[in-house]
Amino acid sequence: MYMFSMLAYELITRQRPYEGSTIDFVRENVPNGKRPTKPHSYQCPVELWKLIRECWKHGPKDRPSMTEVKQKLEQIIEHQGICT
Repeated sequence: MYMFSMLAYELITRQRPYEGSTIDFVRENVPNGKRPTKPHSYQCPVELWKLIRECWKHGPKDRPSMTEVKQKLEQIIEHQGICT
């Protein structure tokens, strides 16, 4: 789920996660819970950003399953009119 959320971040923001950061920064900070921030210039639906953040939770057992992600994405698309 963590990698899925990083891919989702990259797709919706058109930015690489941790862009401009060194590999040392990433290695040191990601295990300590550091995650990318939502770019101010991007208007991401609140529900979608919340889902991405849920997928970034530190403990894998705290993250949603792919089935749950699929269901939440379908709800977001339905309620936001995304991709219609």
